[in-house]
Amino acid sequence: MDLSVAHERNLKIKMLKIYVTQNDVFFKKGFSEQQIHTQLYFRQMDMRDYRNLFFEKKDDLYYLKRDWLNILNKWKYKHVSVDETYKNTSEKFLKKFEAFMDDNQLKVYDKTVFSHFFENIKTEINILHWGSLPVYKDSVLCEYETIPEENLELYYNDFSALNDLYNWIRNMEYWKPSFYGDCNLNIDMKFSVYSRRWGHRDTYYIQRTIDGWLVTFMGERKKAEKDGCGALINNMKHDYIFFPEDDFKDAMSTLWNMADEREMSSGELADKLQNIADWISAIEEAVGKNRPTWL
Repeated sequence: MDLSVAHERNLKIKMLKIYVTQNDVFFKKGFSEQQIHTQLYFRQMDMRDYRNLFFEKKDDLYYLKRDWLNILNKWKYKHVSVDETYKNTSEKFLKKFEAFMDDNQLKVYDKTVFSHFFENIKTEINILHWGSLPVYKDSVLCEYETIPEENLELYYNDFSALNDLYNWIRNMEYWKPSFYGDCNLNIDMKFSVYSRRWGHRDTYYIQRTIDGWLVTFMGERKKAEKDGCGALINNMKHDYIFFPEDDFKDAMSTLWNMADEREMSSGELADKLQNIADWISAIEEAVGKNRPTWL
């Protein structure tokens, strides 16, 4: 499944979670760009890539497209219809699932063992899902071949998927709408890395963007991918800085995702970015000290 499909699904669920707290005319009114951002929690990337998917502009306001409004109304009805039974059903499900885990331990991934358990609880899936309106990570949804709402029984007939639902229900009171990593976007951070070629540390200025990184060095500002490919890696290679490229790319993409998925402050992001620079510097210095003098 493409990541954009998973993200589109999550945006719909998040809008639905807001909608169920509002009256039926909420999505019939027009929204300004600022209201889409602040009231519906569309992040900077969402405003750029998904606003026009869901909304059409009339005069100076944006209106939810009729097809999407019909879907949200249908889903809102499903949520409201299970509201009275959800609390009792979810409490029983948590106990059943925990007992299943205790009894089977390492056998939870055994399809026969899990199928027997699932048969006993599958009639509850509709209530559990529509009652809790789970928001899963885009990357998690991409691991499956279907969106939950397209076929609940098919989606949750898998231990990992049902375990995700269990964790969501158990922790859902801690979920709140958020702009997540928008708080650390487009802020200059230092990336000070040692260069044997010049015998000192060079300082790059790096910003996290909605697509990757923006790198400024020697007066030039260029783009890099989430894993550092492009400007960052090219600059270090140009100065013959030695680094394990695959490990470095993994570290940069991991950090980008960490910063995107939670409200990481720009200070924490800057510290972690410098942690990577210090790691590369230590490798670069060690290589220099141990390099044969005849090379």
